[in-house]
Amino acid sequence: MTIDDLCAATGIGRNSYYNKIRGDRCFNTEEIDAIAMVLGCDPFLILEEASAKAQIESDAQLAKKAFARMQTLVAKPGDTKAEQEAYEELP
Repeated sequence: MTIDDLCAATGIGRNSYYNKIRGDRCFNTEEIDAIAMVLGCDPFLILEEASAKAQIESDAQLAKKAFARMQTLVAKPGDTKAEQEAYEELP
């Protein structure tokens, strides 16, 4: 799955997604739920991890790290075709 695929599947615009990944804006709960559903994980796990770290990190830093971690589940532009196919097979 590419970032474009993730954006299309969640209904989050590409520019909006990148603004949120950079920490310029925040993801809302509907977007977190949509991302979790597409990636096949529980949205509460995403929120729990963010909440646990909130005491020691600023909100902007936390958002960048939490969603950068999720982004590792998405194929990147430099990936080989085999790597992208492997990402597509993930739940």
